[in-house]
Amino acid sequence: MPTAAELIKTIEMMASRYPTGLETHMAMSLWVPDDVASMIQENLLDDRKFSENDIACILDDINGNQDASVGINWSVIMTAISNYQIPDPLEQLMDAAKGQQE
Repeated sequence: MPTAAELIKTIEMMASRYPTGLETHMAMSLWVPDDVASMIQENLLDDRKFSENDIACILDDINGNQDASVGINWSVIMTAISNYQIPDPLEQLMDAAKGQQE
């Protein structure tokens, strides 16, 4: 998912194509980690212990799989949260150890 800095550069680049520059009217939808976190909290999913990295991964998944005909909305976000598998820390350590042995 693009960072805020990358989005700003993209908007500036796109705006530079028009005579009005940064005063050019545009439309976009912007979702941030707090949106995902609030959906988790509102739906009482806190017991799954989502980390900041998990939320970033969910946003990446939403961004990478968005459908132009549907866009990103609360239902899409809730589906992404529900489908997200929180990595098992022990499994991650074991995978990292295997990678070092190879």
